[in-house]
Amino acid sequence: MILGYIAINVAFMGVLLWSRAVLAGFLRGHEAIESAATLDEFKGIVRRNMYAALGSAVFGVVSLIWAVLLIREYGAIGLVVVLALSAPLLLLSLSTNKLERRSRSLACDPVLQEEYARVSEVWIKKALPDF
Repeated sequence: MILGYIAINVAFMGVLLWSRAVLAGFLRGHEAIESAATLDEFKGIVRRNMYAALGSAVFGVVSLIWAVLLIREYGAIGLVVVLALSAPLLLLSLSTNKLERRSRSLACDPVLQEEYARVSEVWIKKALPDF
């Protein structure tokens, strides 16, 4: 039971690390949305991150239920395992969120601004991309 919980959280961490790496790479390469090609690249990243977020939500629910069962079954040892895996996930989520906010606030060519703002808003407010 403990190994299964560890496995699901490692998978969750892998999704977060992948999302973070892609976003960080985009931000290293672009200080602004200066062309339609850059905006298209941004849209691709947003789409992938939105789908990854849906998958992460499933991982999160399964992980939460498993954590409760683990603590009930193993008591203090289960709690230590849950906390040991939850802390890095929380820190990784927070650092990824910072990158996401930064990517939504880049300078943008005025011609592309409306579409960039729409994509950024969809990212925040909708479950699935519609762009």
